[in-house]
Amino acid sequence: MSGSTDSSIRLPSRQAEKAVSHGDRGLMTDVEIQKERWASYLETQLNRPAPVVLPDISPQSIFNLNISDDDPTTDKIVLGATNLKIWEALGTDRISAEIIKSSLRRA
Repeated sequence: MSGSTDSSIRLPSRQAEKAVSHGDRGLMTDVEIQKERWASYLETQLNRPAPVVLPDISPQSIFNLNISDDDPTTDKIVLGATNLKIWEALGTDRISAEIIKSSLRRA
């Protein structure tokens, strides 16, 4: 009973081998040849010379995010606290969808 305490499931580790096209020479079926070809491909892709003309990126174009820094209204705070109590998740802007829906209903 050596395996009775082992609750993990063993998955097959062998992957299906697929033939890769070797240009006009046919298909490559040997895994080592495929690895060598990938290594040479990535070496040519990653070892390129630096660009002659660097792009001019101004700091203003990076940080122009149009974020409103107005104070939140009391209604948004109350509705946000209510939504937190009923375990609804907030969005990335920390305002839940229910707050937006309720403000649209009032308008």
